[in-house]
Amino acid sequence: MNVLSWLPRRWRSGALLLLCAAWLAAVAFPGVAAAQDAEFTARVDIPSELLLSTEGTGFDILDVTVRSTGGPVVFTSVGESVTLPIPVTSGRGLLEDTDTGSGTTVKPIPGGHLVRIPIKDAGGSDTIRLLLTVQGLVGTGDAVTGTVTAIDIDLPTRSADLSSVDSRVGTASVKVLGSLKSFPGQSGMTMSISKQADAEALSAFAEHAATLGLDIDDIAFATGFDKTGLDDAIDAITLRLTVGRAWVDAVGVANVRVFRRADDGTVQSLDAPIEDTSAADIQFNASSPNGLSTFVIAAVKAAAAKPTPTATEIPVATATMTPVPIVELPTPTAGQVIPGSTATPPIAAVATPTSEVIATPTATVAPTPDEGVGNNAGLLVGAAAVVIAVAAAMFVVLKKRSA
Repeated sequence: MNVLSWLPRRWRSGALLLLCAAWLAAVAFPGVAAAQDAEFTARVDIPSELLLSTEGTGFDILDVTVRSTGGPVVFTSVGESVTLPIPVTSGRGLLEDTDTGSGTTVKPIPGGHLVRIPIKDAGGSDTIRLLLTVQGLVGTGDAVTGTVTAIDIDLPTRSADLSSVDSRVGTASVKVLGSLKSFPGQSGMTMSISKQADAEALSAFAEHAATLGLDIDDIAFATGFDKTGLDDAIDAITLRLTVGRAWVDAVGVANVRVFRRADDGTVQSLDAPIEDTSAADIQFNASSPNGLSTFVIAAVKAAAAKPTPTATEIPVATATMTPVPIVELPTPTAGQVIPGSTATPPIAAVATPTSEVIATPTATVAPTPDEGVGNNAGLLVGAAAVVIAVAAAMFVVLKKRSA
């Protein structure tokens, strides 16, 4: 059965053309219309304090069992002290501890301890992990204290299935590792993964690529971080961006770039070495020394050369002087007018007696014809012609209607 049979016959050809155009657009630009629908968003909130439960059990360096009393893990920034509510004999070192209630662990590493503190959502899943490197973790009787030498963050891998948008990209994944200068209490961020960045960011990325002599040919995906209270605490970030191998093979691994757009609008290119080129999915490790913001993993190509305008020679006209013959006129004698000359003959002087006053006649100027009469007559003739033409046209129309 013809799927267009329900349409009037005169509309079927146009509808068929529209369907063909839609199919061609879907093939040429896969998933563009659905790009904003295939998106992952997650919220991460860091509380004002981190707590240990009373379910922690560990050992000191003499293998004596210790148990957490519960309470806050107190620390501020790198270089400052940290206190954990784990009672250890004064002066005695802590070996390790595991708190099953909060998920916090304390493990020995060369030169100190690694304190791993997960921050969970309402469902109990880790949203972010704080990693404290601590030196000299020693008991004070009712707790243990040491010096914080590093604060790192670890965001679990987040993924978005973009197969419906671009089958070559498949599942896009983002993992964030980074270092902090201080504990960012009462802070948070919203993380997103989508096929495209917003229009303003795309324009900024294109302008930056142009300064490098490049054009953006395609975008695998974009990831963004909307932060609250984190900017002053973040030191440096590494993003592990994973994209389908089919996309990388299609654009060429040498053409892949990672761009970052800061909150102030500036854009930079990031170093992004590949983790493993033989894997089914390709991972790029992008280093961002200025922290989190908006990122895209893009394919670039050499910018098209712009034509150089050429000067067009404009010919200059040269004036030609035509000599005019000089006619020598004879010198007139007194009272003589030379034919063709405009000179006025001299008026003979008349002696006037001093005792007689001679009245000077008044010259009468004859009226000249009005010069505007000719112009007005022309206008009247033109107007009459227009009126006649309009009348003729109306006559023709009326005649056709009557017929």
